[in-house]
Amino acid sequence: MKDEIIKLNDAKDKIKSCLGIIEKVQRPAVQHSFKHDIINLLDKGYCVFSLDTFKWKPYQNVFQNVLSMRVDNPTLSTVYARGHIYQFGGDFTPTRYIRLSLADKSCYDGKIVGVNGGYYISSCFDGDKYIYLVGGIMDYKRLNRVDRFNIDTHQFEHVCQLQTPLVNDKGGLHCHKNNKLYMVNKLNDSGYQVKTFDLLTHAQVFLLEVTSNGSQYQNDCFDGIDNIYIKTSSAFHRITLSSKQKTILAKCPASNNNLLYDPTLGRIFSIGGKNDNYQYSVQNDKWVLIKDNGRMKTRVAPFCLLSSYN
Repeated sequence: MKDEIIKLNDAKDKIKSCLGIIEKVQRPAVQHSFKHDIINLLDKGYCVFSLDTFKWKPYQNVFQNVLSMRVDNPTLSTVYARGHIYQFGGDFTPTRYIRLSLADKSCYDGKIVGVNGGYYISSCFDGDKYIYLVGGIMDYKRLNRVDRFNIDTHQFEHVCQLQTPLVNDKGGLHCHKNNKLYMVNKLNDSGYQVKTFDLLTHAQVFLLEVTSNGSQYQNDCFDGIDNIYIKTSSAFHRITLSSKQKTILAKCPASNNNLLYDPTLGRIFSIGGKNDNYQYSVQNDKWVLIKDNGRMKTRVAPFCLLSSYN
């Protein structure tokens, strides 16, 4: 009898697995013209930076309908997922979100319902159907929430509460295929902490803390496997998650740029504006100034990296 129950449970698991595969296959792929680019959102449009040619191309007045929020607000939470760019909250529209289609340039503007809105919300896409929204600020209060948005049903739901709030104006949250969220939380003027959140058990684990007087956390990016690259005001580190080790790397020449990891060639891009864009070779531990055609002096608006990986 016991063996039969075990076999029955195994059969149930296989059926669930098959249904999950079918569900993923049935989701329509969204086709657009951007394959290996960084998109910089601007008011009423965007600018695209090709990672193959290092050329910028502007797209003005491309969105078909008027939105209640400006897409170039740096306090927005911005995520790319399956052909769409999603933005949540912001200091002027904390209870709204928008979805921008790169295929037909259409937009959807809606309310954040069932969970907190806010601004400076850390967010990431799990590669399947959920965008996770963690922390942020709402009504002048630092939030410790973990919520998620289903990109298929467009519904929000609450997941759990963190032990401590998470507030980062850039980066700070990454999804991994092992059902974990990795969180980088900046400390007041003295460094940062790295923690994990298990999406299945809701367990929260402290990994390590890096402190240095006067060295502020600025930005980070994740290679999707085992390494988080973290930029502070005085250093550039690689945190290897499996070993909890910190490695000091070549310092980034830029001051407070956005960091984006390109998985195709193992590069990190630091985007800031005219004569302030750099690429970093993970293999050679070297930063190189990008000679591009950009004319915008400063780029602080939201960025997304578009590739076959996301």
